[in-house]
Amino acid sequence: MLIVHNVETGQETQLALKADGNAEIKSQFTVKVIDKDIELNASSSITLNAQQMNVNVSQTNWTGNYSMIGSPASMVFYLIHTSTLVLHRVLESLALLLAKIR
Repeated sequence: MLIVHNVETGQETQLALKADGNAEIKSQFTVKVIDKDIELNASSSITLNAQQMNVNVSQTNWTGNYSMIGSPASMVFYLIHTSTLVLHRVLESLALLLAKIR
């Protein structure tokens, strides 16, 4: 199933629920997930790819082992850690949204 808004314009956005069970959002703009609580659960892994990541979180908690590649610095580690938790919450909200659409 494909939901498309602003078809064939510079502001086109797509939400695809694929036959193989995957879900995909395509937009050249910001994708926001706004909710009270967000939780992400992946049975295998989560990967983030971006040029830059900004996080604004008052407290973070980690459970489990971690590794870091690059120039370690306490602030860099804090930002990566915090961003992972925020992404986890964003992806959970997306999963809940997709479940409601189905």
